[in-house]
Amino acid sequence: MKKWNIYNLISSVLQLLGGGALIGISVYYWFAENTVNFYVFLIVGIVFVIMPLFYFYRTFFKKPPDKKDDDKPHKGFL
Repeated sequence: MKKWNIYNLISSVLQLLGGGALIGISVYYWFAENTVNFYVFLIVGIVFVIMPLFYFYRTFFKKPPDKKDDDKPHKGFL
C-alpha cells in the first residue's frame, strides 16, 4: 500500500472545495448576465477541480512501480 502524504491530501480537498465555490460564483454571474466574469470564474473553477482529481487518481488507483530493477547496480556508462 502506498504511503499517503497528508499535506497533499488536505490541500487537494481544500482546492476541490475552492473550485466548487468558484463554479458556484460563475453560476451567479451567468444569471446576472455578466458573461466575461462567468467564463473567467468557470475556467478557473474547472482547473481547480481537475487538478485535485488527478492527484486522487494517482494516489488511490495507480500502482506504485516495482523496485526490483532499481536494486541492481547499473553496469557501464549508459
